[in-house]
Amino acid sequence: MAGINDRPSILSYSATFLREEAWHIYRQITGIRKFRNIVVCRRRENTATFPHEDAIRLDPPLYRGLWRMAYRAFGRRVPLTPTETGQLLRIREQKQARLVHVYLGTEALRALPYLERESCTKIVSFHGADLADSVRQSDVARLVACTDVFLCRCRALAEILQQRGCPASKIRLHYTGVPVPDAPIERTPPRPDEPIRLLQASRFIEKKGLDLSLRALRILLDNGRPATLVLAGNGPERERLRALAAELKLQDHVFFTGFIDQSAVNTEMRLAHVFLHPSRVPASGDREGIPNSLLEAMAVGTPVVATSHSGIPEAVTDGWDGFLVKETPESIVEGVLSVTEAPLIWSVMSNQAQEKIRNRFSLSANRDTLEAIYTELTS
Repeated sequence: MAGINDRPSILSYSATFLREEAWHIYRQITGIRKFRNIVVCRRRENTATFPHEDAIRLDPPLYRGLWRMAYRAFGRRVPLTPTETGQLLRIREQKQARLVHVYLGTEALRALPYLERESCTKIVSFHGADLADSVRQSDVARLVACTDVFLCRCRALAEILQQRGCPASKIRLHYTGVPVPDAPIERTPPRPDEPIRLLQASRFIEKKGLDLSLRALRILLDNGRPATLVLAGNGPERERLRALAAELKLQDHVFFTGFIDQSAVNTEMRLAHVFLHPSRVPASGDREGIPNSLLEAMAVGTPVVATSHSGIPEAVTDGWDGFLVKETPESIVEGVLSVTEAPLIWSVMSNQAQEKIRNRFSLSANRDTLEAIYTELTS
Protein backbone atom coordinates (compact mmCIF):
# COMPACT_ATOMS: atom_id res chain seq x y z
CA MET A 1 0.00 0.00 0.00
CA ALA A 2 1.21 3.51 -0.77
CA GLY A 3 2.54 5.67 2.04
CA ILE A 4 0.14 8.03 3.76
CA ASN A 5 1.40 11.04 1.82
CA ASP A 6 1.29 9.19 -1.52
CA ARG A 7 -2.43 8.45 -1.35
CA PRO A 8 -4.89 10.80 -3.07
CA SER A 9 -6.43 13.26 -0.63
CA ILE A 10 -10.07 13.87 0.18
CA LEU A 11 -11.49 16.48 2.53
CA SER A 12 -14.15 15.55 5.09
CA TYR A 13 -16.05 18.47 6.61
CA SER A 14 -17.71 17.91 9.98
CA ALA A 15 -18.83 21.10 11.73
CA THR A 16 -18.01 19.57 15.12
CA PHE A 17 -15.32 16.90 15.21
CA LEU A 18 -16.66 15.15 17.16
CA ARG A 19 -19.58 14.96 19.56
CA GLU A 20 -19.28 12.19 22.13
CA GLU A 21 -21.93 10.00 20.47
CA ALA A 22 -20.52 10.34 16.91
CA TRP A 23 -18.57 7.08 16.76
CA HIS A 24 -20.20 6.17 13.46
CA ILE A 25 -18.66 9.22 11.77
CA TYR A 26 -15.25 8.65 13.36
CA ARG A 27 -15.13 5.01 12.26
CA GLN A 28 -16.06 5.99 8.73
CA ILE A 29 -13.48 8.78 8.45
CA THR A 30 -10.60 6.89 10.03
CA GLY A 31 -11.42 3.55 8.39
CA ILE A 32 -10.52 4.77 4.90
CA ARG A 33 -7.28 3.17 3.65
CA LYS A 34 -6.95 4.12 -0.01
CA PHE A 35 -7.22 7.87 0.55
CA ARG A 36 -5.68 10.41 2.87
CA ASN A 37 -8.69 11.76 4.75
CA ILE A 38 -8.21 15.36 5.85
CA VAL A 39 -10.81 16.62 8.32
CA VAL A 40 -11.87 20.25 8.50
CA CYS A 41 -14.15 21.42 11.29
CA ARG A 42 -15.40 24.55 13.02
CA ARG A 43 -15.14 23.02 16.52
CA ARG A 44 -12.74 20.34 17.75
CA GLU A 45 -14.10 18.32 20.68
CA ASN A 46 -13.24 15.09 22.54
CA THR A 47 -9.78 14.92 21.02
CA ALA A 48 -8.62 12.12 23.32
CA THR A 49 -11.55 9.94 22.28
CA PHE A 50 -11.35 10.87 18.60
CA PRO A 51 -7.69 11.49 17.68
CA HIS A 52 -6.92 12.34 14.05
CA GLU A 53 -3.63 13.81 12.85
CA ASP A 54 -5.07 15.37 9.71
CA ALA A 55 -7.65 17.59 11.44
CA ILE A 56 -7.79 21.33 10.76
CA ARG A 57 -9.96 23.75 12.71
CA LEU A 58 -11.25 26.83 10.92
CA ASP A 59 -10.31 30.13 12.55
CA PRO A 60 -13.54 31.78 13.70
CA PRO A 61 -13.84 35.39 12.50
CA LEU A 62 -14.22 38.10 15.11
CA TYR A 63 -17.70 38.91 13.81
CA ARG A 64 -18.97 35.32 14.09
CA GLY A 65 -21.12 36.12 17.17
CA LEU A 66 -22.84 39.06 15.48
CA TRP A 67 -23.30 36.98 12.32
CA ARG A 68 -24.99 34.25 14.35
CA MET A 69 -27.24 36.71 16.21
CA ALA A 70 -28.36 38.36 12.99
CA TYR A 71 -29.46 35.12 11.34
CA ARG A 72 -31.10 33.73 14.46
CA ALA A 73 -33.05 36.95 14.93
CA PHE A 74 -34.84 36.19 11.67
CA GLY A 75 -35.25 32.49 12.46
CA ARG A 76 -32.78 31.47 9.78
CA ARG A 77 -30.14 28.73 9.76
CA VAL A 78 -26.72 30.27 10.46
CA PRO A 79 -24.47 29.73 7.40
CA LEU A 80 -20.70 29.73 7.20
CA THR A 81 -19.31 33.24 7.14
CA PRO A 82 -17.45 34.57 4.08
CA THR A 83 -14.22 34.21 6.09
CA GLU A 84 -14.88 30.53 6.86
CA THR A 85 -15.92 29.89 3.27
CA GLY A 86 -12.66 31.39 2.04
CA GLN A 87 -10.64 29.26 4.46
CA LEU A 88 -12.33 26.07 3.27
CA LEU A 89 -11.66 26.92 -0.37
CA ARG A 90 -7.98 27.60 0.36
CA ILE A 91 -7.50 24.46 2.47
CA ARG A 92 -9.06 22.24 -0.18
CA GLU A 93 -6.80 23.74 -2.84
CA GLN A 94 -3.64 23.65 -0.70
CA LYS A 95 -4.21 20.01 0.24
CA GLN A 96 -5.05 19.15 -3.38
CA ALA A 97 -8.09 17.22 -2.21
CA ARG A 98 -9.95 15.63 -5.11
CA LEU A 99 -13.26 15.37 -3.32
CA VAL A 100 -15.16 17.00 -0.46
CA HIS A 101 -17.43 14.91 1.77
CA VAL A 102 -19.76 16.86 4.08
CA TYR A 103 -21.32 15.29 7.20
CA LEU A 104 -24.39 15.80 7.62
CA GLY A 105 -27.21 17.24 5.51
CA THR A 106 -28.00 20.01 8.00
CA GLU A 107 -24.35 21.06 8.06
CA ALA A 108 -24.24 20.95 4.27
CA LEU A 109 -27.08 23.48 4.27
CA ARG A 110 -25.00 25.73 6.53
CA ALA A 111 -22.07 25.21 4.17
CA LEU A 112 -24.01 26.20 1.04
CA PRO A 113 -21.96 29.39 0.58
CA TYR A 114 -18.88 27.17 0.31
CA LEU A 115 -20.40 24.30 -1.66
CA GLU A 116 -21.80 26.67 -4.30
CA ARG A 117 -18.29 28.03 -4.91
CA GLU A 118 -16.32 24.78 -4.66
CA SER A 119 -15.35 23.33 -8.05
CA CYS A 120 -14.28 19.78 -7.08
CA THR A 121 -16.57 16.78 -6.62
CA LYS A 122 -18.87 17.08 -3.59
CA ILE A 123 -20.61 14.41 -1.51
CA VAL A 124 -23.15 14.96 1.28
CA SER A 125 -24.20 12.26 3.79
CA PHE A 126 -27.76 12.14 5.11
CA HIS A 127 -28.28 10.18 8.32
CA GLY A 128 -31.89 10.90 9.34
CA ALA A 129 -32.54 14.02 11.41
CA ASP A 130 -31.03 16.06 8.58
CA LEU A 131 -34.07 15.23 6.42
CA ALA A 132 -36.63 16.48 8.94
CA ASP A 133 -39.76 18.15 7.59
CA SER A 134 -38.52 21.48 8.95
CA VAL A 135 -35.74 21.66 6.33
CA ARG A 136 -36.90 24.23 3.77
CA GLN A 137 -37.50 22.97 0.24
CA SER A 138 -35.73 25.97 -1.29
CA ASP A 139 -32.56 25.09 0.65
CA VAL A 140 -32.81 21.44 -0.41
CA ALA A 141 -33.06 22.57 -4.04
CA ARG A 142 -29.91 24.69 -3.72
CA LEU A 143 -28.05 21.79 -2.14
CA VAL A 144 -29.15 19.35 -4.85
CA ALA A 145 -28.02 21.78 -7.55
CA CYS A 146 -24.43 22.08 -6.26
CA THR A 147 -23.79 18.53 -4.96
CA ASP A 148 -22.67 15.59 -7.10
CA VAL A 149 -23.63 12.63 -4.90
CA PHE A 150 -25.76 12.10 -1.79
CA LEU A 151 -25.13 9.14 0.50
CA CYS A 152 -28.17 7.87 2.42
CA ARG A 153 -27.81 5.38 5.23
CA CYS A 154 -31.05 3.59 4.35
CA ARG A 155 -33.48 3.26 1.46
CA ALA A 156 -36.21 5.07 3.39
CA LEU A 157 -34.08 8.25 3.51
CA ALA A 158 -33.17 7.88 -0.15
CA GLU A 159 -36.86 7.79 -1.02
CA ILE A 160 -37.54 10.92 1.04
CA LEU A 161 -34.65 12.76 -0.60
CA GLN A 162 -35.96 11.76 -4.02
CA GLN A 163 -39.44 12.99 -3.08
CA ARG A 164 -37.84 16.33 -2.20
CA GLY A 165 -36.49 16.76 -5.70
CA CYS A 166 -33.14 14.97 -5.81
CA PRO A 167 -32.60 12.86 -8.96
CA ALA A 168 -32.18 9.16 -8.24
CA SER A 169 -28.94 9.27 -10.26
CA LYS A 170 -27.34 11.40 -7.51
CA ILE A 171 -28.30 9.10 -4.62
CA ARG A 172 -26.25 6.15 -3.33
CA LEU A 173 -27.12 3.77 -0.50
CA HIS A 174 -24.37 3.56 2.09
CA TYR A 175 -25.07 1.79 5.36
CA THR A 176 -23.14 2.79 8.47
CA GLY A 177 -20.88 -0.08 9.50
CA VAL A 178 -20.42 -1.26 13.08
CA PRO A 179 -17.72 -3.40 14.74
CA VAL A 180 -18.29 -7.13 14.47
CA PRO A 181 -16.81 -9.71 16.90
CA ASP A 182 -14.10 -11.94 15.46
CA ALA A 183 -16.32 -15.00 15.93
CA PRO A 184 -20.03 -15.52 16.65
CA ILE A 185 -20.93 -15.13 20.33
CA GLU A 186 -22.80 -17.92 22.08
CA ARG A 187 -25.51 -16.16 24.03
CA THR A 188 -27.80 -17.62 26.71
CA PRO A 189 -31.54 -16.85 26.69
CA PRO A 190 -33.20 -15.71 29.94
CA ARG A 191 -34.32 -18.41 32.37
CA PRO A 192 -38.05 -18.53 33.24
CA ASP A 193 -37.27 -17.44 36.83
CA GLU A 194 -34.84 -14.69 35.78
CA PRO A 195 -35.80 -10.99 35.46
CA ILE A 196 -35.80 -9.88 31.83
CA ARG A 197 -32.91 -7.45 31.27
CA LEU A 198 -34.03 -4.75 28.82
CA LEU A 199 -31.71 -2.15 27.34
CA GLN A 200 -32.12 0.98 25.27
CA ALA A 201 -29.02 2.97 24.30
CA SER A 202 -29.61 6.23 22.46
CA ARG A 203 -29.73 9.97 22.70
CA PHE A 204 -32.53 11.08 24.98
CA ILE A 205 -34.70 12.74 22.35
CA GLU A 206 -38.37 12.36 21.48
CA LYS A 207 -38.00 10.28 18.31
CA LYS A 208 -36.25 7.48 20.23
CA GLY A 209 -39.44 6.56 22.09
CA LEU A 210 -37.78 6.08 25.48
CA ASP A 211 -41.04 6.93 27.26
CA LEU A 212 -42.64 3.97 25.48
CA SER A 213 -39.91 1.71 26.88
CA LEU A 214 -40.62 2.96 30.40
CA ARG A 215 -44.35 2.37 30.04
CA ALA A 216 -43.72 -1.10 28.62
CA LEU A 217 -41.63 -1.93 31.69
CA ARG A 218 -44.50 -0.85 33.94
CA ILE A 219 -46.89 -3.19 32.09
CA LEU A 220 -44.48 -6.12 32.39
CA LEU A 221 -44.16 -5.60 36.14
CA ASP A 222 -47.93 -5.16 36.59
CA ASN A 223 -48.43 -8.47 34.80
CA GLY A 224 -46.11 -10.22 37.25
CA ARG A 225 -43.11 -10.55 34.94
CA PRO A 226 -39.92 -9.38 36.70
CA ALA A 227 -37.84 -7.07 34.51
CA THR A 228 -35.28 -4.28 34.60
CA LEU A 229 -34.52 -1.56 32.08
CA VAL A 230 -31.18 0.15 31.51
CA LEU A 231 -31.37 3.49 29.68
CA ALA A 232 -27.89 4.37 28.46
CA GLY A 233 -27.31 7.84 27.10
CA ASN A 234 -28.11 11.47 27.66
CA GLY A 235 -29.95 14.34 26.04
CA PRO A 236 -32.63 17.00 26.43
CA GLU A 237 -35.35 14.50 27.45
CA ARG A 238 -33.39 13.18 30.43
CA GLU A 239 -35.21 15.02 33.24
CA ARG A 240 -38.62 14.37 31.70
CA LEU A 241 -37.82 10.66 31.50
CA ARG A 242 -36.60 10.58 35.10
CA ALA A 243 -39.83 12.26 36.17
CA LEU A 244 -41.87 9.72 34.20
CA ALA A 245 -39.95 6.84 35.80
CA ALA A 246 -40.76 8.27 39.24
CA GLU A 247 -44.41 8.78 38.29
CA LEU A 248 -44.62 5.14 37.18
CA LYS A 249 -42.86 4.03 40.39
CA LEU A 250 -40.02 2.39 38.50
CA GLN A 251 -37.12 3.66 40.61
CA ASP A 252 -36.12 0.13 41.65
CA HIS A 253 -36.35 -1.27 38.13
CA VAL A 254 -34.90 1.35 35.75
CA PHE A 255 -31.27 2.49 35.68
CA PHE A 256 -30.05 5.69 34.01
CA THR A 257 -26.35 5.28 33.23
CA GLY A 258 -25.79 8.68 31.64
CA PHE A 259 -23.42 8.82 28.68
CA ILE A 260 -21.06 5.81 28.71
CA ASP A 261 -18.22 4.92 26.37
CA GLN A 262 -18.32 2.28 23.66
CA SER A 263 -16.77 -0.42 25.83
CA ALA A 264 -19.38 0.07 28.55
CA VAL A 265 -22.22 0.13 26.01
CA ASN A 266 -20.93 -3.11 24.52
CA THR A 267 -20.89 -4.71 27.98
CA GLU A 268 -24.49 -3.65 28.60
CA MET A 269 -25.53 -5.09 25.23
CA ARG A 270 -23.98 -8.46 26.05
CA LEU A 271 -25.77 -8.53 29.41
CA ALA A 272 -29.18 -7.56 28.01
CA HIS A 273 -31.79 -10.13 27.00
CA VAL A 274 -33.64 -7.72 24.68
CA PHE A 275 -32.64 -4.43 23.05
CA LEU A 276 -35.48 -1.93 22.67
CA HIS A 277 -35.66 0.81 20.05
CA PRO A 278 -39.28 2.03 19.64
CA SER A 279 -38.50 4.93 17.28
CA ARG A 280 -41.24 7.22 15.97
CA VAL A 281 -41.66 10.44 13.98
CA PRO A 282 -42.34 13.38 16.35
CA ALA A 283 -44.17 16.57 15.38
CA SER A 284 -40.89 18.10 14.16
CA GLY A 285 -40.66 15.47 11.41
CA ASP A 286 -37.34 14.18 12.77
CA ARG A 287 -36.69 10.58 11.75
CA GLU A 288 -34.10 7.83 12.02
CA GLY A 289 -31.86 6.36 9.40
CA ILE A 290 -30.85 3.01 10.88
CA PRO A 291 -29.88 3.48 14.55
CA ASN A 292 -26.24 2.55 15.17
CA SER A 293 -26.98 1.19 18.62
CA LEU A 294 -29.53 -1.21 17.17
CA LEU A 295 -26.92 -2.59 14.76
CA GLU A 296 -24.35 -2.86 17.56
CA ALA A 297 -26.79 -4.81 19.72
CA MET A 298 -27.53 -7.23 16.90
CA ALA A 299 -23.79 -7.63 16.26
CA VAL A 300 -23.35 -9.17 19.72
CA GLY A 301 -26.47 -11.31 19.44
CA THR A 302 -28.99 -9.32 21.48
CA PRO A 303 -32.49 -9.82 19.99
CA VAL A 304 -34.22 -6.56 19.09
CA VAL A 305 -37.76 -5.31 19.62
CA ALA A 306 -38.19 -2.15 17.55
CA THR A 307 -40.76 -0.28 15.46
CA SER A 308 -41.26 -0.23 11.68
CA HIS A 309 -39.81 3.26 11.50
CA SER A 310 -37.79 4.66 8.60
CA GLY A 311 -34.79 2.38 7.90
CA ILE A 312 -35.22 -0.02 10.83
CA PRO A 313 -36.97 -2.71 8.71
CA GLU A 314 -33.87 -2.75 6.49
CA ALA A 315 -31.90 -4.01 9.50
CA VAL A 316 -34.50 -6.05 11.38
CA THR A 317 -36.54 -8.73 9.60
CA ASP A 318 -39.68 -9.20 11.66
CA GLY A 319 -39.81 -12.67 13.19
CA TRP A 320 -36.37 -13.61 11.88
CA ASP A 321 -33.72 -11.67 13.81
CA GLY A 322 -36.02 -9.50 15.92
CA PHE A 323 -39.58 -8.23 16.22
CA LEU A 324 -41.07 -5.10 14.66
CA VAL A 325 -44.02 -3.79 16.64
CA LYS A 326 -46.44 -0.87 16.73
CA GLU A 327 -45.46 2.33 18.54
CA THR A 328 -47.34 1.44 21.75
CA PRO A 329 -46.17 0.08 25.12
CA GLU A 330 -48.55 -2.86 24.79
CA SER A 331 -47.00 -3.88 21.45
CA ILE A 332 -43.51 -3.60 22.89
CA VAL A 333 -44.50 -5.91 25.76
CA GLU A 334 -45.94 -8.41 23.28
CA GLY A 335 -42.64 -8.40 21.36
CA VAL A 336 -40.55 -8.79 24.51
CA LEU A 337 -42.59 -11.74 25.75
CA SER A 338 -42.64 -13.37 22.31
CA VAL A 339 -38.87 -13.57 22.27
CA THR A 340 -38.09 -14.17 25.95
CA GLU A 341 -40.71 -16.85 26.68
CA ALA A 342 -39.46 -19.08 23.88
CA PRO A 343 -35.76 -19.93 24.48
CA LEU A 344 -35.40 -21.54 21.05
CA ILE A 345 -36.75 -18.44 19.28
CA TRP A 346 -34.45 -16.24 21.38
CA SER A 347 -31.38 -18.32 20.46
CA VAL A 348 -32.24 -18.48 16.75
CA MET A 349 -32.83 -14.72 16.60
CA SER A 350 -29.56 -14.08 18.40
CA ASN A 351 -27.61 -16.14 15.87
CA GLN A 352 -29.40 -14.73 12.84
CA ALA A 353 -28.93 -11.15 14.00
CA GLN A 354 -25.17 -11.70 14.28
CA GLU A 355 -25.01 -13.26 10.84
CA LYS A 356 -26.89 -10.37 9.22
CA ILE A 357 -24.66 -7.71 10.75
CA ARG A 358 -21.52 -9.62 9.78
CA ASN A 359 -22.66 -9.95 6.16
CA ARG A 360 -24.29 -6.57 5.53
CA PHE A 361 -23.46 -4.01 8.21
CA SER A 362 -19.84 -4.67 9.19
CA LEU A 363 -17.25 -1.88 9.22
CA SER A 364 -15.18 -3.61 6.54
CA ALA A 365 -18.06 -4.13 4.12
CA ASN A 366 -19.21 -0.52 4.33
CA ARG A 367 -15.66 0.85 4.21
CA ASP A 368 -15.18 -1.00 0.93
CA THR A 369 -18.42 0.47 -0.41
CA LEU A 370 -17.37 4.01 0.48
CA GLU A 371 -13.89 3.60 -0.97
CA ALA A 372 -15.41 2.31 -4.19
CA ILE A 373 -17.58 5.43 -4.40
CA TYR A 374 -14.59 7.69 -3.72
CA THR A 375 -12.53 5.87 -6.36
CA GLU A 376 -15.28 6.15 -8.96
CA LEU A 377 -15.75 9.89 -8.34
CA THR A 378 -12.04 10.76 -8.32
CA SER A 379 -10.92 8.67 -11.32
